[in-house]
This record gives sequence, C-alpha cells and structure tokens, in this order.
Amino acid sequence: MAGVHLLPLLCAMAFGERIQPTALPVWSNITSGSFLGGAASSKKNFTSPTLVFAACLILLGCGLMSTLGDGRDFYKPTYGYQLILGLGVGLTFSGGTLLTNINSKSEDNAAAQGALAQARILGGSIGLSMATIVLNKKLSSGLVGVLDAAKIKSLEQSLNTISDLSPANQGLVAQMYTNAFNDQMRICTYLSAAALLAAIATYQKHPASVQAMRDKQNAMAEESSGEGTELGSTVCSAADPPESKQHDGRLHSEQSLERF
Repeated sequence: MAGVHLLPLLCAMAFGERIQPTALPVWSNITSGSFLGGAASSKKNFTSPTLVFAACLILLGCGLMSTLGDGRDFYKPTYGYQLILGLGVGLTFSGGTLLTNINSKSEDNAAAQGALAQARILGGSIGLSMATIVLNKKLSSGLVGVLDAAKIKSLEQSLNTISDLSPANQGLVAQMYTNAFNDQMRICTYLSAAALLAAIATYQKHPASVQAMRDKQNAMAEESSGEGTELGSTVCSAADPPESKQHDGRLHSEQSLERF
C-alpha cells in the first residue's frame, strides 16, 4: 500500500502537472470491500473464506502493479489494478475484525480489537519504511556516475530538486522511480503470498456461530443495564433528602409526647 502513494510522484515527473493519477481508486474500493466483508458474514460465519478471497485479490493486485512499464502511458492500467487491490484490502479489514470478534471471549474482545488495530499501524509503518529504503537504494545505485553524491542525496530528500537537472537526467530519474515502484510492489506480492497462507490457516471445519456472538453481546448489554439500574437505586436510597429525615424525627417526637 505504501508504494501506491508513489503514483502521483511518478506521473508528476513524467507529465508535470497535466496528469497526476492518485490512489483514490484503491481507497474508495477499500470502503466497498469493508461493507461487503461485513455483509458476507451477517448471518453465517464466512470470515475465513472472506479472508482467503481477499488475500487472493491482494496478491493479484500487487502482482499486476509490479508489472508497470516506464513509458509515458504507464499509469493507465493502474486504475483497474487499484480497484482489485483496494477490494482485497477492504475485505481483509472487515473480515479480520469479525474473525477476532467472533472467536475472542467477551472479556478479551476489547483487548483483541486493540491489538489488531495496533498491528495494522505497525505493519503500515514497516511497509512505509521498506518503500523508502527501496527507493533510496534504487536512486543511489542507478544514478552513480551520472550525478554527484550531493545531487543524489538531494533527490532522496525531495523531488523538487529534479528541476535543476538536465532533461536527459530528469528522464533517467523518472525511470529509477518507476523501477523502484515495481520493486516495492514485487515485495508486496511476496508478502501477499505469505498472507494467503495465513488466511488459509484460519479455516475451521465448524466455525463459531454469528448468532451465538450476538446473543452473547445482548446478554452482556442486559447485564450491564441491570447492574446500572441496581446501582442507581442504591445511590438514590443512600442519598435520602435531609428534609424527609427531619420530618420523620418530628413525627417520632410527637408520638412520644402523646404517650406521656
């Protein structure tokens, strides 16, 4: 996913400001995939098949994205590839969340969801770091002998310095960025293959019931509501108004006087 963000950068170098494809298709289809993944397991537990199908889509999308050429029309196939990739990522988000929710205990559900969210953040950070390392390595190895070390360092830090280069060197830098993007997506393809094996490992012959999960959640909600009502009654009885206590004291004194 981190490599997809290089698409506007690549197109800006090749075409200037006229054509800049963004990562909008992949992000829009992530939303669609998340909805479809939740709908697929709304009545029956299909989380494992959903994750396997999602891993296949991600593997296919990353594999296709790693085959981009370095011509002026390299960006055109990316729109379709991003749709495939985004759908797989969205299905993974919803399927992983449901799988964790269904198979975890009620008291451990919050911790499990938190761990899943942190794992996504950690994976994104590692992926972004790997993408940056691959790009810088490609620039430093491919431009040695063409540009001096200072200019290569400036390109690694900011693309704005490309305007200081000659047209021939600008084309070479653009080719290096395209090659780096292909390498990044190739690494993502290898990782997606490992993710597919992990998704297959989630298969269960008799998966947990979605209805049982809902019944468990409803029971917990009712129990929490009952405890809240009981606690409220206890608090109200403990906080008896001082006026009523004084009134009860006066009645008790009047009754004692009447006896005398």
